[in-house]
Amino acid sequence: MTVGRVLGGAVLRNRVKRRRREAVRLHGMIPAAMGVVINPKRSLLTAGFVNVRREIRRAFDVIEKAAGKP
Repeated sequence: MTVGRVLGGAVLRNRVKRRRREAVRLHGMIPAAMGVVINPKRSLLTAGFVNVRREIRRAFDVIEKAAGKP
């Protein structure tokens, strides 16, 4: 998981990474045969964790549909 410097200093970037990593972990299994790149926007810095989890879930729903998995 990477976060560009455009989002701020190291402390903010690490916070974004931790929140995103936890949201992905709580989502459940990630298809092993895929590589996934998630580029966060600045709004992630102020978004509530519930919203982060919702967006991660939506992203993985799209990925699973594109991969042809039910």
